[in-house]
Amino acid sequence: MQYRIYPPGFDQSEVYFRLNYFTGPEIIVDGVLTKPGLLSEDPSKRLRDIANQIVLTKKNGTTVTATLEPRLFGLDIPKLFIGKEEVFITEPFKWWQLLWIALPICLVFVGGLLGGIAGAIAFVFNSRLLRLDLNRFIKVLCSILIVVGSFFFYVSLS
Repeated sequence: MQYRIYPPGFDQSEVYFRLNYFTGPEIIVDGVLTKPGLLSEDPSKRLRDIANQIVLTKKNGTTVTATLEPRLFGLDIPKLFIGKEEVFITEPFKWWQLLWIALPICLVFVGGLLGGIAGAIAFVFNSRLLRLDLNRFIKVLCSILIVVGSFFFYVSLS
């Protein structure tokens, strides 16, 4: 998923936030993927900085630090701070959405590892589906099909 964001000081630039499940959150400025920054001189803090801070370059050549703060144990879109100002990406999941998204993970109690795999796949698909800009009825219908499908996927695996 890719979201257009409007950080302060980047008025003439197109800035996008992308949540990549394999490489982590990414920020794209004018079509260029930014790299995580090694901002701290203290070696004990460098690993944390790599995961949570990205250096962004403005058109005039100055740099600014973007800090990511995980939300919901890293399972939802993180909070983004550029400097000390929070930048809006998207609304976090509501409690009922989280409950529905996590429902297939209960297959781990029924089916162990195979149930957990089926539940995790359904979790990823449901979380991506509920972020799409679709009709609410279509999203709910597809989400129900994913949850039911995860159970049948587990049964077919076992």
